[in-house]
Amino acid sequence: MPYSTGCFQCRNMAQKQWDETLVLVLGGIARWESLLQFVENSILNGSKEVALAAIHCLQTTVNSHSSKESFTCRLKDCSMMLYTHN
Repeated sequence: MPYSTGCFQCRNMAQKQWDETLVLVLGGIARWESLLQFVENSILNGSKEVALAAIHCLQTTVNSHSSKESFTCRLKDCSMMLYTHN
């Protein structure tokens, strides 16, 4: 019987660790979403200086998480949106 109790505790421990991982991931996603909303608002509603700073912030943040070619294209699209909006 002690074996089955130990096995249950191992599964319980593994599930708790997985749950903690998911909590951290979801918290990170929420922070990322907040940052993106703030940057978008700064680009659309800020002065050109603020919008350019927001684009730079976005570039710095995302640059390490995507290929440079695809990010450069998205950055150019975003920059064009800024200049046509203001």
